Amino acid sequence: TFQVSEYESLIGFSGIAQEFKDHSRDRFICFMNEVQRRLVPEGWWVDYADPATGLPVLTRGSSAVYCESDAIEQLLSMELMHVNGCRMVIHPIFGEQVYPASAVVYGGTSDRLKELLIGL
Repeated sequence: TFQVSEYESLIGFSGIAQEFKDHSRDRFICFMNEVQRRLVPEGWWVDYADPATGLPVLTRGSSAVYCESDAIEQLLSMELMHVNGCRMVIHPIFGEQVYPASAVVYGGTSDRLKELLIGL
């Protein structure tokens, strides 16, 4: 997912940018908790990377880190910018105003997935 900031570039460490990043992380985690609540009882497998750490949230015992920027660069061919040791996404439409976060779900058909997540 990409949450779009209406305020400013998220490149950097301004108070507004950090507040948006924190809010976006919390919003994503709440969303994924609801996805898990709906899908797991239906036999789906669900996990997601904590956007702040890259660590899997639901898979315990793993120290593997998911690198959001690597995936975006390699799979979506988006440009990245290096800022103070961090690789920041430059979205082709929204530029520097995006907060990326990823999840993986595995189970039934895409139609069933739509049914389970409708209205979320």
